[in-house]
Amino acid sequence: MSAYKSKEDVITDTMRHKRIVYAMCCRMAIYFILNGELEKALEILERGGKHDNSKFSQEELEGLSKINDNHASMRHAGMKLPLEMQEYLKLHYKNNRHHPEHWEDVSQMEEIDLVEMCCDWAARSKQYGTDLIEFAKTRQENRFHFPDDMFTRILQYCEILK
Repeated sequence: MSAYKSKEDVITDTMRHKRIVYAMCCRMAIYFILNGELEKALEILERGGKHDNSKFSQEELEGLSKINDNHASMRHAGMKLPLEMQEYLKLHYKNNRHHPEHWEDVSQMEEIDLVEMCCDWAARSKQYGTDLIEFAKTRQENRFHFPDDMFTRILQYCEILK
């Protein structure tokens, strides 16, 4: 497969990913409803419906079409994306607060950002056939360094989603 994808392929992949993310958001909404947290349930459903809509902008589409989804770093949390691929993702991170890269300090992330991030990770885990918990632990160790209390909640959300 070529390192580059057509814009149509990016759109199709994004739509497939959005469906899976929404399914993960529904799973979290059920959990929140059962635990008496209706507002949080409704908020994650809303976030799930809007998830990654920025990928449909011409600017993001252009950059994302240059990312190789087959690159090993897309499946292995311990690997870094090549610099060129990191550059294409900067705009996406800037436009989407559920990405830790959006923030100067990950401790600024709100709870709903963490929940959406976990839904996003769970969707990619499902798409790539990887272990969600292992992914979260590796990212914590090698990249994000969430405060302990935040990371505990992240692991709890990942457990619900796996």
